Amino acid sequence: MRKRIVSCAMAFLMVFTLMPCSAFAGEASAEGQAESLEAERPAEDDAFGEGGLDEAFFAEDADSLIGTLEADEESAAFAVSAVTGIYLDQTHGNDANDGLTKDTAVRTLEKANELANANGTRDIFLASVYQVTGTENWDLGGKTIHRYKLGGYMIELKDASASLTLKDVVIDGAEYSVAAENAAETDSIIKAASGGTIELKSGAILENNKAAQFGSGILAINGVEITMEDGAVIRNNTNRNYELGGGILLGNGSTFTMNGGKISGNTANGGGGVAIIGSTMVMNGGKISNNSTYKTTGQGSYGAGVYVADYANASGGDILFKPKPASFEMNGGKITGNKALDYGGGILTFPQQSKKITINIKNGEISENQVTEGSGGAIAAFFGVTELNINGGTLTKNSAKNYGGGVFLYQATNATISKGMISENKAYKGGGVCLYYNSAAKQTGGSIENNVAVEGGGVYGGTYTMTGGVIKDNNNSLTEEARLSTRGDGVYVGTAFNLGGAAEISTNNDVYLKEGASVAKEGRYINVISSYTGASTAKPIQIHSEDVTVEGAEIGTQLVRYTAVAGGEAAAAQADANGIFVPSWKMQKGLVIGQSKAAGKTDWMTYVPSIRIQYQWVSTDNPSDVTPPADDYIRTGTAYTAKAQEATHQGYSFKGWFTDDACTLSYTDGTVLSTDTILYGKWEKIATPPSSGGGGGSHVTKYYILHYETIFYKGIMPSEKVLDLPVDCNTLTGSVNL
Repeated sequence: MRKRIVSCAMAFLMVFTLMPCSAFAGEASAEGQAESLEAERPAEDDAFGEGGLDEAFFAEDADSLIGTLEADEESAAFAVSAVTGIYLDQTHGNDANDGLTKDTAVRTLEKANELANANGTRDIFLASVYQVTGTENWDLGGKTIHRYKLGGYMIELKDASASLTLKDVVIDGAEYSVAAENAAETDSIIKAASGGTIELKSGAILENNKAAQFGSGILAINGVEITMEDGAVIRNNTNRNYELGGGILLGNGSTFTMNGGKISGNTANGGGGVAIIGSTMVMNGGKISNNSTYKTTGQGSYGAGVYVADYANASGGDILFKPKPASFEMNGGKITGNKALDYGGGILTFPQQSKKITINIKNGEISENQVTEGSGGAIAAFFGVTELNINGGTLTKNSAKNYGGGVFLYQATNATISKGMISENKAYKGGGVCLYYNSAAKQTGGSIENNVAVEGGGVYGGTYTMTGGVIKDNNNSLTEEARLSTRGDGVYVGTAFNLGGAAEISTNNDVYLKEGASVAKEGRYINVISSYTGASTAKPIQIHSEDVTVEGAEIGTQLVRYTAVAGGEAAAAQADANGIFVPSWKMQKGLVIGQSKAAGKTDWMTYVPSIRIQYQWVSTDNPSDVTPPADDYIRTGTAYTAKAQEATHQGYSFKGWFTDDACTLSYTDGTVLSTDTILYGKWEKIATPPSSGGGGGSHVTKYYILHYETIFYKGIMPSEKVLDLPVDCNTLTGSVNL
């Protein structure tokens, strides 16, 4: 009998503990449930000690077993709360209800929060859209609001007077107990279509939503104002089809100020993190990271971090947006680790109705963004109505498969780089900046450095005007062998390359000039547009040209032109004298760049006839670690100064350069050379002073050179004294009269 009772008891316990808590929710009252989900379980002694379940196991009949179970219900080890959450239904709920089931849902969030605290649960189930009509501040101490069979928006701001502040509350777009990746497709978490104000403070989290439309996290159009502070998070939201704004979509004159927080892991066709349509965003801090874009039939994939446009078409032919100017300003924070398929890993502009789009990068970091199939690792800017100003900040370690590891411009003609740094970005063309299809940009300051590309390590194509700033050290991370196959480590000239002011292109970053289509020597060139001071004899600009025509009766390859404003013929002559333009180290030896002497072309620099100066030692009795200087190539008929050589080395003295191998004819610096010349260098050993010997040790004889002046006193000659030399300092005492 006891065995049967024990078996029955065990079976009952197993069935009871395996049943979902919600199975009892319809019948249990709040008082009959446990105080808290986190309340301590009864101690083992309480459950199985005297008068506990152990006696029930050995009760004589089933009635006593049941009686014991009922008596110990509150202290039994299996007594867990049946309250999984509080139900909130603003449409059908009533605050007089207990909120424990859908049918007994409460109406207000305040009541739901109160009951959640009372019942020890941190979950609230939203069964209908919650409409905000006035000013509401939600601070739920970290509780989570879930969807409950709710396919539309979760929260809606009714009109412009509505204001919602979220703090320490998680709003989860997925159904309770449903994994985020399996969440049903719905609408936005928050919709504000008629204005209003949304403030996201620390602990406010919008997550795991799947929307069939714009703005999976927040859809804000028609003058909505959004502010995001440190500690707020919008993450893991997505949409499908031709939809924009995985995290947030702003439209029709709305504004978004991001002072802190994170927008991360969201996905959309455009604007994985944020989509700005005819609206304004100011980023002062925080992070937009690890967002992505997807492709749809007939539609590209744009702007993984931030997408900016003046207009957007709505799905199904709806008209949601009016064409308006749009802008994005970055004063701080980071846009990092985002990934687009086609264009704009970090930021993209895509005007559609010819309204102005303005991007101002003043500070902050745009880094490690990728475009896996297209262009514009950090920024992609389209069309002439886009204005891009990089006035600070850092664009670094971004990459694009095709063009513009840092910045990609497509038919964009109003881009300026005045401060900041574009560094360590990678692409096939334009590691730092790519100007594509009639684009134009100006550089007045800032630095483009250490980027990598096969063509245009620093800058590629378009019309590039550089009057300040630096282009340096691009492609330096490649081996010398790899660099031999690159074209334009510094600049690959497209339509035009205008140079002036103090703009600096480091000597290790050559400028690549493509040959002309009809006349090879009349191809791309450097156009000097103002007085130029950015290069010198010590720091010349290297030129790598496809065409190599040396001037004869006619001009050779047209390499550099000095406009009248830049000084014309006189400036070209000075550039020739100073040697500020030289052939790239990748080109054949023997080329020299100088001023053209052809009629009507004296404002040009070209390849000119040259001679070779070789350096040789005259013997093998030389310092062991000194080699002759490298050969020089100079323009024929140019005054030449021999290369400097250390005067003494390893006990040798350098006697100078000579024009004959017997070293009888010294070379004179400034000699005009018209033929190939060999300069011979002569070294002589420095003589060792003699020493006097003697038994029992060494004796060093020291020598003095005595200097005196003859002084005349009123015409009387001084007496003569003779001092025999050498004089041993050890025996020289007293004074010597001369």
